[in-house]
Amino acid sequence: MRLTEAQQKELSAFNLDKMKPAALKCLVKVSDVLGNLDSEAWHDFIIDGGLNINLIAIEAEVSRSSLYQNPHLKRYVTDKAEGLLSEGLIAHLPYQKKENRSSANPGTNKYSVSESELREKNETIKALQTKVAELTGIVDGLKDELHIANARLTNTDQREKHLLKFGRYPR
Repeated sequence: MRLTEAQQKELSAFNLDKMKPAALKCLVKVSDVLGNLDSEAWHDFIIDGGLNINLIAIEAEVSRSSLYQNPHLKRYVTDKAEGLLSEGLIAHLPYQKKENRSSANPGTNKYSVSESELREKNETIKALQTKVAELTGIVDGLKDELHIANARLTNTDQREKHLLKFGRYPR
């Protein structure tokens, strides 16, 4: 695969000769999309304070799984993201688990709850679970009554049919 001088400069940190052709093709596609972006253009790929890998995959016309599984692509995207993080354009790096993000930036957790609020919510949950159990028992009892009433109704219908057909009730 022939690379332009700009592509070679952009991908100089990678050992392109030892890379598989499919991986090289994907890396070149991604570098074509992300290589020359300025601060304004990066905003198209930033959602909720981080790079959106899905948007990058769509724009570069590579599979999303390639961006997650190919170590060369991950390294390239992570290197670009580190630059964006140092510029303050994103709040966290891609490929991090959500709990790692919140521990890295403790001030950004907007769902923090005090222990007393948590204890109160747990008590409310337990009370609701008890109420659900009671109502489930009532519903089960009503279902049993309905089943018995349907059985009696069916029996009565059969007796009436027998009376109409033979003129007397069965014994």
